[in-house]
Amino acid sequence: MALFNNLLAVYGAASVYGSEIPLTAMGIVMKVNQIMLSILVGIAIGAQPVIGFNYGCKNFHRVKRAFEVAIAAAEIIASLY
Repeated sequence: MALFNNLLAVYGAASVYGSEIPLTAMGIVMKVNQIMLSILVGIAIGAQPVIGFNYGCKNFHRVKRAFEVAIAAAEIIASLY
């Protein structure tokens, strides 16, 4: 991130917009990316107890179904962003 900030400050200053606009745009993109990543990690953390419990009970069809639901939810969220 420090490298990106330094590069954007140097090369952004050469643009007609100045160095503030590229830094601001990068900050906005990184915040949106962080929100998406947090949602995806939340889906993974939420699915883990369900998958672990059913794996311990040897309900492998429920493990597979829970995994498929978690993957589908993550794919939908990732494609929306």
